[in-house]
Amino acid sequence: MDGRQVPVGAGKRRALLGCLALHGGQVLSVSRLVEALWEGEPPAGVRNQIQVYVSALRRVFAAAGLPDEVIRTDPAGYRLRLPAGSRDIDRFAVRVTEAEGRLADGQTAAAVRHLQDGLALWRGPALGGVDAPFAAAAAAQLEERRMAALCLRISADLALGRHADLVFELRSLVADHPLNEGLAARLMVALQGTGRVADALAVYRATRGALVAELGIEPGEQLRDLERTVLAGGTTDLYVHRWCGAKIPTKRPRQSAVPRPNQLPADLGVFVGRTEQVREAAEALRRDGPAPPTVVMVGPAGAGKSAFAVHLAHQVRDDYPDGVLYANLRGTEQPADPSAVLAGFLRALGVPPASIPDDTDERSRLARSALADRRVLVVLDDASGATQVQALLPGTGSCGVLITARAEIPAVAGKRIALGMLAQPDALAMLAGLVGADRLAAETAAAQEIVAQCGYLPLAVRIAGARLAARPHWTLQRLADALADEHSRLDVLATGDLAVRASVELSLRGLPERVREAFATLGLLPVGAFPSWVLAPLLDTSAAEAAELLDALVDVHLVEADSYHLHDLVRLFARERAAATISAQRRRMAALRLVWACLDLARTADTRMDLGFVDIPADPAVRWQLPPAARDRILADPAGWFGADFRLLADAVEMAVTWNQPVLAGALAGALANYCEINAFYDDWRRTHETALAALAIAGPASTEATTDLVVEMALLRNLGELHTIEDRYVKAVGYFESALAIAVRLENSDYQGAALSGLGYLFRILGRYDEAVRSFAAASDICLATGNRSGLVYAQQGIATIHREQGRLDQAERCLQASLAHCREPLYLHGLTQCLRGLGAIQLARREIAPAIETLTAASEAGAKLGAVDATHSRRWLAEARTRNGEPAVALSILDGCLRVYGEKGHTFGLGMTWHSIAGARLAAGDAAGAEVAARSAVRIWESLGTPYALAETLVVLAEICRQRAMPAVAERTARQAADIRESLGIEPLSSHRNNQTGPGQL
Repeated sequence: MDGRQVPVGAGKRRALLGCLALHGGQVLSVSRLVEALWEGEPPAGVRNQIQVYVSALRRVFAAAGLPDEVIRTDPAGYRLRLPAGSRDIDRFAVRVTEAEGRLADGQTAAAVRHLQDGLALWRGPALGGVDAPFAAAAAAQLEERRMAALCLRISADLALGRHADLVFELRSLVADHPLNEGLAARLMVALQGTGRVADALAVYRATRGALVAELGIEPGEQLRDLERTVLAGGTTDLYVHRWCGAKIPTKRPRQSAVPRPNQLPADLGVFVGRTEQVREAAEALRRDGPAPPTVVMVGPAGAGKSAFAVHLAHQVRDDYPDGVLYANLRGTEQPADPSAVLAGFLRALGVPPASIPDDTDERSRLARSALADRRVLVVLDDASGATQVQALLPGTGSCGVLITARAEIPAVAGKRIALGMLAQPDALAMLAGLVGADRLAAETAAAQEIVAQCGYLPLAVRIAGARLAARPHWTLQRLADALADEHSRLDVLATGDLAVRASVELSLRGLPERVREAFATLGLLPVGAFPSWVLAPLLDTSAAEAAELLDALVDVHLVEADSYHLHDLVRLFARERAAATISAQRRRMAALRLVWACLDLARTADTRMDLGFVDIPADPAVRWQLPPAARDRILADPAGWFGADFRLLADAVEMAVTWNQPVLAGALAGALANYCEINAFYDDWRRTHETALAALAIAGPASTEATTDLVVEMALLRNLGELHTIEDRYVKAVGYFESALAIAVRLENSDYQGAALSGLGYLFRILGRYDEAVRSFAAASDICLATGNRSGLVYAQQGIATIHREQGRLDQAERCLQASLAHCREPLYLHGLTQCLRGLGAIQLARREIAPAIETLTAASEAGAKLGAVDATHSRRWLAEARTRNGEPAVALSILDGCLRVYGEKGHTFGLGMTWHSIAGARLAAGDAAGAEVAARSAVRIWESLGTPYALAETLVVLAEICRQRAMPAVAERTARQAADIRESLGIEPLSSHRNNQTGPGQL
């Protein structure tokens, strides 16, 4: 509702929203919705399905920050609560009505603008992607309204004499609608208005042929009469008059007795995209007022500013009947002399050369006088700045001004248009226009590679298209392969007088030496996007100077200011500059200063967030860091900083390896592990750690830093043990933890001994090795108690409590968790608090204390939400168990649907197994034994693949009950016996003695 796109999903959920939106604020009954969404006999439980779809949509809206009651429940059904006039179709109707009023008043140009605005609201077929019985008829009605408005706009454009501009559009429309006589008639008028009588008559013959062949009928009277008028050489104004409305006289651009200069270059043969920006700019240039309507267009080198300006000027040319003045001001390298430009303008306006004064100011005043009573568009392309432009501006609102520049010109007021890269479809369309649609269609994948390697930069795409057009024997894949090599890509993107490298270099010339050095230094970065603070370590300078240098690069669009980044091709040019202008030693020190700064910030952020239960090592020492004030400002929100700068931090690990600093690489990787864990960045976690470990293995221990090497290796091994545990590779995880423990014992590092022992305890419990698990957790608990490691102590105690609970010793489990809970409150240890609350809720469930369990698990979910999606999902899965026990299986299934999504996105196999186990119980409680069996068997397959005996036994218990209810006594008995055998092997008392205490697989 505020212009954002909110993904709502597909299928019936999308259809439901479309149906409600189509009916505005009307209440639709459930039966009416069922009829609209399902053909024939609807499925069983259809009312519940609609309730589920409504709940899912509400969650989507809530996640997008929209009001809770976008979809309101009414006693009679549901309705979509929308602000008045917020639907596109309502805004469309308003603009069409306004246009009809303007036509009635003779304001044809204004009517065209209203119709263009209304038609711009259509961003695809009505109800696109909705597959439901109601959709086809509704979409057809909406399409009829769109076509009526389109025909009215075309008619008004014809009334304004824009025949030539309409021919291409009408040809395309007639090709798509060959039986539409109204479109054919308008195309005939447009062609006849440009002197193409034969072509107009050919349109009539083609339309008649299609009508006879398809429908067996002759054209209507209007089209036949129009053919006779064209044959007789008569005027078609009457038809346009009738299409626009009986009160509307056709309005032609007024003719001027004085010269009408048109200095515009030819419009591009291929201009794609930028539709909304063209519309906004054209609208700005058509506004009336005392000052000249002005559009200032800025953007990076190669963004197509000049092409956009020329295309736009051609679009609005009819609004400036006294002509168009155009000047290429040649940017900053060899800027055009304003005095010389003024002389050219004055000659074009009919001023005799002998009457043109020598003084620039006098020429400027004379030009303003000559333009004062004329409607002329002044196009100033590639301006260097305000000093150059001011003398060239007209002084009255009758004239319009269009300026392009690489840097902003704050002194010139007007509408700002910022040009960036093309969207992929537009880049492909540009390439197709240059090389041919058939050639592109034959190699779609290669075409996509080419535009991506061009970074969707218009100049680069144009060069690539020109190279292919000049070499028809080349395949597109051949060019894509040539562009794949970053080292030669800029060489490939050059043809004739077009070159990306030269275009970027023009922006760099004329800048101070220090700014050029800053640009080259950015070429050392491993990524195109970067935070504002990186220039300080790269240049070994203050934060203040770094900010000034960055602003200077932003001003000329070498750096884009939206979260600071270098376009891919600009980054390649910066890399070339770095190699050519900065010595290898200076490049090495700049890179290492950046890695040291990253390490210092990551360690500080990790400490402030209290992310893990073992501190990251302080070795090796940081040799360059930002001043404390700058560091505090950057880390005001540590979690937000990690999220914003994480890609740079991860790639800086490889940067350290590249410069032969494996210990530094390992230290930085280790500082990222805790953040990777809570955000499920498992691929980055593995990549950074394995890269650093491999580098350490190749380098071998340095004699003076052997201890530091071991400390870093120990931390990396422990972290990888944790990662493999999370990713359910338990045997591999045991090996990493045991290796980390061996180094920790060697170094007498108590913290990491406790961490490794806790990790092993968890793994042994999952694998059903309870005696080893208890020993490991107990040893970890003793170490953490002695060292004052609160988080480590809480984790170990929670592990022991979980073993007690799984073996049926609920009182002992509760005592462990209550003792741990006390350690989590003062000061607050959120991660431990969440785990303790989850464990206590599970115990309450095992005791059948349902209401207290719901309260405890709700609190755990709320606490977990502050840590991230995965922690919240662990608690919500248990909360779903409680809802099932409370007789609310539908609520439970809704919660579990979200759990499946999160665990699936994060690749959390154990979590998926737990969720399928819980779904089985909820479906069984809802009376869906067949669905319950499918879910239970999904969980069993996961437990068997992971080798987790306790979890397998618990799901088999549920599966046995399902089989009993499905009248499969033999299968039920066999399954129950298998569960009992596993439980007995784990030392868990027989099920019959505490059957009601079971709550499902172990806790995370």
